[in-house]
Amino acid sequence: MNRTIGHGIFWIILVFVTADGDVFSTLHPEEDDDEGEKEAGGQGDLHFSIAADPNSPDIVYVGGDRQKLFYNTSEKNETDENGDDDEDEDAEPYNPLGARQYSGILFRIDASASFGNQSTPITHSYANGTAPHADSRHMIFSPSGVLLEADDGGIWARSEPTSNQGRWSALHGDLAITETHSAALGWDGSLFTGNQDVGVSMTYGKGSKWSQLTLGDGGVLKAYTADANYLHVYCSYYGLQGFYHVMISKADFDKKLDISTLIPNETKSFDKHQITNESYFNYPAMSVQGKNSTLYSYTATPPSFYQEYRVNRFAPYRLIVPITFQDFYESKDAGNNWIHYPLRPDLTNEPTRIRGSVYGGYDSKGVANKEFVVLGGGVFLMMRHNSPDTDRFEVVLSYPPAWLLFPEIADVAVDPNNYANVAVLTNYGEVVFSKNIGKTWTQVPPVGLGVMGTSESVTKRIIVVPTEPLSLVVTARQGIFIHQIGVHLKWHKITGLPNANTAEVHYNTDQDTFFVATYGRGIWLFPNALKSIQKMLDSIEQAPTPHPAPVDPPHPELPSTSGGPTTPPSASTGSEGTTTSSTTSSTAPTGPPGGTGVLPDMSSWKVVSAILFVIATCLALAVIFLATRYCQNTPSNYQPMESLDDEEYYGVTGDDSPEDVGDVTDSD
Repeated sequence: MNRTIGHGIFWIILVFVTADGDVFSTLHPEEDDDEGEKEAGGQGDLHFSIAADPNSPDIVYVGGDRQKLFYNTSEKNETDENGDDDEDEDAEPYNPLGARQYSGILFRIDASASFGNQSTPITHSYANGTAPHADSRHMIFSPSGVLLEADDGGIWARSEPTSNQGRWSALHGDLAITETHSAALGWDGSLFTGNQDVGVSMTYGKGSKWSQLTLGDGGVLKAYTADANYLHVYCSYYGLQGFYHVMISKADFDKKLDISTLIPNETKSFDKHQITNESYFNYPAMSVQGKNSTLYSYTATPPSFYQEYRVNRFAPYRLIVPITFQDFYESKDAGNNWIHYPLRPDLTNEPTRIRGSVYGGYDSKGVANKEFVVLGGGVFLMMRHNSPDTDRFEVVLSYPPAWLLFPEIADVAVDPNNYANVAVLTNYGEVVFSKNIGKTWTQVPPVGLGVMGTSESVTKRIIVVPTEPLSLVVTARQGIFIHQIGVHLKWHKITGLPNANTAEVHYNTDQDTFFVATYGRGIWLFPNALKSIQKMLDSIEQAPTPHPAPVDPPHPELPSTSGGPTTPPSASTGSEGTTTSSTTSSTAPTGPPGGTGVLPDMSSWKVVSAILFVIATCLALAVIFLATRYCQNTPSNYQPMESLDDEEYYGVTGDDSPEDVGDVTDSD
């Protein structure tokens, strides 16, 4: 056992020698080994845990990121004539401890043992073939002497940690602790989720168990439900790697086919695979048209970790990948071939990432337009909408409006029934809305979380819900917020949902379903969404209708339109014996055309004073308005709302093991 310094912190390098003489180094943070390869996951500076044995001053337990896997019979791979690793792609992964996937790596260190024999694994073949999830975060002992470990997959217990006879077992059970950053709604309430470090999971809906499609970091999920014959599901790994397309037939869907065991190995072929007689799975070639290169290799700016992409609203095989305004890609064959569009060559030196996008929509006459695209990022907004036969994109010159303090775009959205209605959300909760495809903009009250410009005020996603009038829904780290345009003066927090960081929110028009994905608090579905949302909106106190200006009583000394004194109001008896009142107009007496009406005498300095007073009052009111809007505290900014009716809670467990995932449960 020795030490090294990584990122300013002391880190332990453990060298373990197996009975067969294999040298197995572990827990290395970032440095490369002698062959220039990262040790394990190369994330020891982030994933590390340590705990002292409560019964021995010489024993300590440490955890790192993950196991290292090999694909032939030795640690050092043979190389081919080009010097590349000559791995057998069809071989089972090899590991000295018996690991067959990227599971946890933990050791027991005994300082009383002789040098070279101080470290012993406590996983896999040293724990009856068991191991916790990868990426250890924390360890502690229970009062009964059980070693408890927390990692990216949940909470685990190791019995008999001082021996090689104990076992690891999961303790998280049905805790909905999975960090879901992407979700897609399929037919009849089925769900597909991309989860931080526990892969991609799916369920066929209420009453069905979760099954796992892939491991590792689940990517971005999209589903197309308008095809009556096939449910189309797209999924990616981080950086858009491992992009695949699943087509589940209606017959297999009705049978609740478990497709998790039918997905083929990515390395075998890029062709469409028939996983049943009716359902298919495909790893697209991802080729850039005319460039003899894949999208991953050709793009000047690498895809982001969770790279966004879109499936066309009306065509399941049409996709876009909006990376930057220099690297925008469109495919019309499910991702096999991509057309590259350098939309803003003038931004080459400073590539601007696209943060929000829309692909396909209905125009104001209800006509479906597959070519419609909205792209937003930085302070730029672009659209393609003029003709279904053109690839021409236009810069929306009206954005950003001058009144925005922080115009950098976080997301864009359109009315699902009319894409002329466009909403833009900025990074810090400012919102603008257009009813004419971005020709002019209306300012919507800012979401107002914390102090604008700070991390508390960050907002992520926006959608347009087709209520009457339209409503906007925004996600933030504090939950979900709603605002009905032209009806409410501020945003309102939707209660009945967890007070958790919210990754995604969607409204599915085909199924009238509203659903929310959270970090660590499950996924929430609301059927019959429009009715439930409208009920909520109706329960909110509406903005008061502006009252007419107060009517001042006429001054008795002011001259009337005929030059005589005005008559003060007087009471008279009406025909039914009730008392009525006669009033005089409060407008300045001007008299009929050519009449002799006069204004009260006022010197010039009084006029100037009155004007200055009005200006000072307006400025003071403006300062008060900005202070209350941009500097208010979160708890006092929202009125409680009734929660949505008929909500369904889909709890995703933290374990990435298919046999341990929990059932779908209702929220009570």
